Amino acid sequence: MNFEQMMLNDRAYQYFRIYSTLISMRQDVYSINDIAQRVDLPYPKAYKLTQGLVDELTLIDPTASSLIADNGSLDTTHLTVDLNTLRYHLISNQLPYQAIYYLVTEDEPSIDDFCKRYETSRATVFRKIKPLNDQLHIFGLHFTFSHMNIVGDERKTILFLFCIFRLATEGVIWPFGEHLETLAVGARDQFMTRLQVPSEFESSDVFPLILAVASLRMHQGNFVQDDQRYEILLKGNQNYDAHLFDLDLIDERHYPDFTAARKQAALHFGYQLLNLLPIFRKDDAYLQTTLDYFYCQRNLVWQFATEFLNYMQENSFKVNKRLVLDRVLLGNVINVSLTSYLFNGVTPSLTIIANAERNILTGGYDYAELYHEIGDYVANLPEKYADFQGDREQLVQSLYQLLLPIYTEHKKEYHLRVGLMIPGDSMLYRRYFDLYSGFKYIDIEPYDTTDFADYDLIFTSSVSFYLDVTNHADKRVLYFHQGSAESEISPLLRAREIYLQKFPTLPNIYAAY
Repeated sequence: MNFEQMMLNDRAYQYFRIYSTLISMRQDVYSINDIAQRVDLPYPKAYKLTQGLVDELTLIDPTASSLIADNGSLDTTHLTVDLNTLRYHLISNQLPYQAIYYLVTEDEPSIDDFCKRYETSRATVFRKIKPLNDQLHIFGLHFTFSHMNIVGDERKTILFLFCIFRLATEGVIWPFGEHLETLAVGARDQFMTRLQVPSEFESSDVFPLILAVASLRMHQGNFVQDDQRYEILLKGNQNYDAHLFDLDLIDERHYPDFTAARKQAALHFGYQLLNLLPIFRKDDAYLQTTLDYFYCQRNLVWQFATEFLNYMQENSFKVNKRLVLDRVLLGNVINVSLTSYLFNGVTPSLTIIANAERNILTGGYDYAELYHEIGDYVANLPEKYADFQGDREQLVQSLYQLLLPIYTEHKKEYHLRVGLMIPGDSMLYRRYFDLYSGFKYIDIEPYDTTDFADYDLIFTSSVSFYLDVTNHADKRVLYFHQGSAESEISPLLRAREIYLQKFPTLPNIYAAY
């Protein structure tokens, strides 16, 4: 069950499916039967759902009714509502989201008040939020209802709620009031003048959203607990500011019982959030600060990260390149290791809660050998890592995702060998060679007749060559038309399909975040 299925009833989910399909199609006029076939629904049901979808769209934009042409067909040149807006409209009008929103934003949330406000029954609430409750149990959390709340490790509760709101809004809609947005953005801007943060946080919606969720929870009297294990992140850390929360902006929020100890615990959790994600994408100042700190401390997290990378280099990659010298990789492995050290059990994440399989074009989730080698390493950690209480499967999958792109590049046996057959001069050939060689799992080379049987695929713009070969039913040969962007990119899409067939997908792979 993916996120949309968890948050929407069946009718609303079908609205979302149909509109997602319409948005993805070339702008044209389509019959209801065309759409019914694409979404695999019988015509009568597709017709009724399409009428209902238009009714929902007109609640957002009254002109959206023009989607239905005079003859009853669908004119996709009149799609006036973007998919994210419709999606949030549908989700925000469903009981699971309403329950979460109410639970977070009300001063004294209770099941009786919620049922009265939304004209529903307890039994209906319990039934419709069961998928959410099942998700919570994965993270060691659960709902309470007499006083509506989520209880357990408050750090995980904040992360879970952040994930729900982030997935619901896709980062393009602010879910709370304008006053809270001003507070969250203001706090972020003031924090960044006093400490170093990942460069991605400077303009991202992530920081304000998680600050808003934490603020709402504290306003209700829900506080994180301090943890002595934070010492591994804070001891001697020059980026740590013990008085960061001593701001008028925070004092004016009037959190109940926000004692000095609770303020310190919240501050320590905030510093954990700066190193929670495998956030590093480039060798920037924050990565340098992180590596310098852990290198000087030589603590358990540093030991785990460096020992793991050295082991994988020698026993799995077996290449001359030293993985620990890849600074971005090392920084991300440190962050994943730190999460496993500071959290018990499974950590809430966008990918777990979204529960959507999204194989990407630049590499498959299919290297079982690598996955099992990481799993064996984690399953046999030395006793000194006994304090790593995070879920081992989540740790394995996170490390796997980080190593996969590098593994893809170096393990030639997991590549597709592609012959490129282009009539014309070398400059024309080079144009298409550059286009198709940007994918690390595809090895492009000039077509050679003597190697015909050894190619996984052959890309060609020669009609005569294509017809000659395909008359013999060889499906490895993919034709594209020079000058047509859509046609030129089509061999890559087919290569992706072939790739995932050749190296079957591992199920249920997700990352720490």
